[in-house]
Amino acid sequence: MTNKIDFILFIDDDEAIRFLHRIMAEESNVTDHILEARGGKAGLEMLLELYHSNPNTRGLVFMDINMPVMNGWMVLDELRKDWPQQFPYIHIYMVTSSVYPKDLKKMNTEPLLKGHIPKPLLAENITEAAEQLPQIQKH
Repeated sequence: MTNKIDFILFIDDDEAIRFLHRIMAEESNVTDHILEARGGKAGLEMLLELYHSNPNTRGLVFMDINMPVMNGWMVLDELRKDWPQQFPYIHIYMVTSSVYPKDLKKMNTEPLLKGHIPKPLLAENITEAAEQLPQIQKH
């Protein structure tokens, strides 16, 4: 990948999964800035801070559904309140082991999600997601 992205943010309460996903992100070599949040609230705050510091930041968010306090769906609900349209250069993916039909249907129809990926993430998943990010439009 010639143009590295600005960041990857992993939002997951499972430390072992975050560790594994960090290794996969390092292996993919799509960014030098890998962030981790151990829950939905912290992840939401990190994402909004990244966006508000630079609305043109290019990045990927990989988020778990099932987390205590604020799950992945709650994060998306909060984003929807403050964010009338999608972040132009940030793609959000659910990374989950859920095969619950209601979750799968919701993931496929959720406009804030670019998709869902089964756990665990592989370096190829990260590379493919990074390649889908649009380039910054220069005026």
